[in-house]
Parts: sequence; structure tokens; C-alpha cells
Amino acid sequence: MKLPLTIATLLLSLISFAPSVTAQSTTAQITCSCNAPDGGCEGRVTCPRGCTALCGPKDACYAACGKVEVDKSYARITLKIDSGDSKEIASLLTRHSGRNVKFIPDKVKEKARYSFDLNNDPVWNALKFFAKYGTVTVDGTNFRSLEKLRRRMLKGERLSVNFTNVPVGDAVAKLSFLSGLPFSVESGDTGKLLSISLEEVTLNEIVARISAQTGVKINQARRRA
Repeated sequence: MKLPLTIATLLLSLISFAPSVTAQSTTAQITCSCNAPDGGCEGRVTCPRGCTALCGPKDACYAACGKVEVDKSYARITLKIDSGDSKEIASLLTRHSGRNVKFIPDKVKEKARYSFDLNNDPVWNALKFFAKYGTVTVDGTNFRSLEKLRRRMLKGERLSVNFTNVPVGDAVAKLSFLSGLPFSVESGDTGKLLSISLEEVTLNEIVARISAQTGVKINQARRRA
């Protein structure tokens, strides 16, 4: 059956101007940000789940997405690399730390092979070693900035921090990784989600506020190398 020309034209017009519907993700993006107390830098990251931003004075800022599992970046590891290239090294460090590690050798060493033996030491020591030979980044932040941040934290300088939807265990591991101090959850739920934003606070004050808000007892053992 043929439709009259005017009806057919009208139907075509309605089809052409019908609003299109596309599937959209229902997962809300979460943004964490902080500003250094002296205005020297900003840490900002947007993630599908939880995130962390921590800022110290003199260009010492770090921001990263969180994970469902507890952060492994402060784990003591045994790792032997025998004549590995930069990509192999970055891949191994990423796997052992749970963080996104990249290693770009200096131009004169870009084709070099590296051997390294880490025996029950923190991941930080490996990052520090390879930073001598090029640029190392952790979650997009230059390792040199992380070294600055560690110095500020250990000196008791004022910091800004923003944890959003991060498991307490993950937050504690990040503070351990960045400061070099072996914080651990002594009691309470390590999987409890933490959302807190603080300004002009010391590392000890951050730990105390996390503990007070979540009811989790955080212990600091004697510092290890």
C-alpha cells in the first residue's frame, strides 16, 4: 500500500527530528583537589571511584585515584631485575606497588639495560634508585616532587589533604608510602570508606582526624629504612 506523498513526507520529517537517545554511564566521576599552603602547586585528579590529593609547600603536590583493594605502595618487596629495559622496569614496579609507575631514562641512557636487586625493602627505594637515571613518575607525579613532599611531612610542615571515597586502609598506605613512616590499622574496618578534606594540618593531625572520623585505630611502628 502506498502512502500519500504528504503523509510520507510528514513521517520522514518526524523521524528526522526525533530526539536521539544514547546510553550514558551512570557512574559519577569524583574529583579530589588540594592547594599547597604557600600556593606553590595544586593537586587535582578525577576518578571513577575514590581519590586522594595531598599538597605541601614548595611545589610538593600529589594526586591519585584510589582502588578497591588496599594500596600496596608501602609493601616491602623483594625484586630482582637482570638487564631490564625501562618499560620492563616500569611494568614490574607498577605491579608490585599498585601505582602507575613510568620510567623515562635520560636521553644518553635511553637504550640502556638495568640490573637491580631489592631485598625486603620499600618500593620507594627502587623509585629513588631509578630516578638517578631519568624521570620516574608515580600516578603522573614526578618522583622528585614526592621526595619534596616526604621532607615537608617529616618536618611537621603544614599540608592540605583531600581523601574522597577511599578505603581507610588505602589512605593509611598512601600516608606511609609518602612519609616513609610505617602506619598501620591496629583495629577497626580497613575497608570503611573515608571522605575528608583538611587544610593547614600536619601529618600527625591528619592521622588523628582520620582515626577520629572513622573509629579506626592507627598505629605507627618504629620507622624502617
